[in-house]
Amino acid sequence: MFELLPGEKLLAVCWSYGLAGEDSPDDYDAGCWHFGYSGGASPEEALRDAVRDYLTSPNGNPNGYAHFNWGDAIDEVPKEIWAKYGLRELPEEYAELRVTVDHDEQLLPEDDDWGDYDAGA
Repeated sequence: MFELLPGEKLLAVCWSYGLAGEDSPDDYDAGCWHFGYSGGASPEEALRDAVRDYLTSPNGNPNGYAHFNWGDAIDEVPKEIWAKYGLRELPEEYAELRVTVDHDEQLLPEDDDWGDYDAGA
């Protein structure tokens, strides 16, 4: 059993295939990843900022994925980067907060343009 840290809430990041409009039998598969969340931004912003930080870091995307989705993010983003954004992976199945993402949403920009984003901020 785990204990939440002071100020932490339970967050379920739920996914499903096909949220982007694909129509296949797999569209109904779904699941959740669980985090302790203590960030100040919205949970979804914190998740996206952590992934962007990882992908723009010198060690980001070491496997050279041409496509990088939420499944890849959960497998590849180090706990230290999640922690920068108030996120801590948990093994539990219960959560107070819930964010649903398309498992296969592409998180790499199409033109490698991150705009004014500063990973060090």
